[in-house]
Amino acid sequence: MQRVLAGLFALSLGSACTTEVSDDIATRDMDAKIVVTHKGGATADVSVTLRKADTAATFIDLANSDKLEATHSAETHELTRTSLLGFITYATTFSAQPADAAAFVVSFTRTGSFPSAPSSSAELPVPFTLGAINDHGAQGLSRAAEDLVLTWTSDISADTLELLVAGTCFDNYTRTLDPQTLGTTVTRGTLRKASGDQTETCDATVTLTRSRPGTLDPAFGGGSVRAEQVRAATFKSAP
Repeated sequence: MQRVLAGLFALSLGSACTTEVSDDIATRDMDAKIVVTHKGGATADVSVTLRKADTAATFIDLANSDKLEATHSAETHELTRTSLLGFITYATTFSAQPADAAAFVVSFTRTGSFPSAPSSSAELPVPFTLGAINDHGAQGLSRAAEDLVLTWTSDISADTLELLVAGTCFDNYTRTLDPQTLGTTVTRGTLRKASGDQTETCDATVTLTRSRPGTLDPAFGGGSVRAEQVRAATFKSAP
């Protein structure tokens, strides 16, 4: 969610957001972004964003004749519309364990003259467990004097692995990791602000995301599908 909100905010700064109703837009003129997210509990979230293919700032609002559904195992849900600052997303939640191997299939059904897109799909990547961070409790982990050591347990996977470390007392830090590694270190002195006060203490979050590309229905003009395993751990970051 943090990455989604950041992306929406960046887009809102770059251009004005507009919406158009789907019944006048051909399927081939739509870009679909489909994401399946599992955070390690007993559920998986499916989200779909539709935009006009010629502009990322024009979101598509479904007409009554069009609908988005997702199917996992033998269960099918119609996706629910939400709008945040004019950014329209359709989403639902399924019961699913982290190692669930069944595909998530998203169907865009149209009853007018434009073709449906019934077969976008994704499968969850290999799950993992992120270890706790030793931040010395109330003392916090010193950004200047101590390494941030991260470990996790997992079966071997070739899927993309990305690290995000975020907090208000330093600039966000991102890195793409070797997908087969089971740990990494953010060396002392790395987490800092580009300018300004370096003496603040704050609550910080490590987010590790393993992602696997899916298959987009060819009726869409473009877009992307991915499934991801996301794990997070918090720590206190001190100067």
